[in-house]
Amino acid sequence: MAKRVISVVSGKGGVGKTTTAVNLASLLSMGGKSCVILDADIYNPCVFFHLSLAHQNPGVQDLLEGKADVEDVLTMHSMTGLRCISSTLGLERDVKVKNLSKIIDMLDYDNVIIDCAPGFSWVVEEVVEVTHAAVVMMTPEIPSCTAAMKLNNFIRHKKEIGEVYFALNRVANQSYELHPREVEHFIDAPLAAKIPE
Repeated sequence: MAKRVISVVSGKGGVGKTTTAVNLASLLSMGGKSCVILDADIYNPCVFFHLSLAHQNPGVQDLLEGKADVEDVLTMHSMTGLRCISSTLGLERDVKVKNLSKIIDMLDYDNVIIDCAPGFSWVVEEVVEVTHAAVVMMTPEIPSCTAAMKLNNFIRHKKEIGEVYFALNRVANQSYELHPREVEHFIDAPLAAKIPE
């Protein structure tokens, strides 16, 4: 089986991106699939917190800089068997994200799930370059849907990704929310998932 890289992205923070990435990776791992999750949010890493694992040091930044090997940064989540590579909590401005494709090549797993930083940063650009499929997360509010639409255009401009899925999270069916049909019209694409609050 060829390696499959799935990135979970969002135009803005707080829409459930990390929760979705962790759940997707955990389900794959518990289903017997060879899977690793990589926390590419070098600004605000949260994967380890979601899995109740200790802070990781060295982390993905050290791997990208060539200061650590995969074995140095890889941790296993005992309940799911999921392998994790987290970003460190230190503030580093000049991380060599251009080396991401080399890191992906070094990972001997069938599935690589990348939890990406929100927005349109240079980190997101590099993640898109190594991605086979992207899950674009949003909530049923106009700012979130606008950011998702812009992010989709950004992704499509950077690379022709075969699969882009839109997931609407935190749906509570309140009067102030956009209806899923309105969201589909807004982003001009069908929703792959509607996740209740």
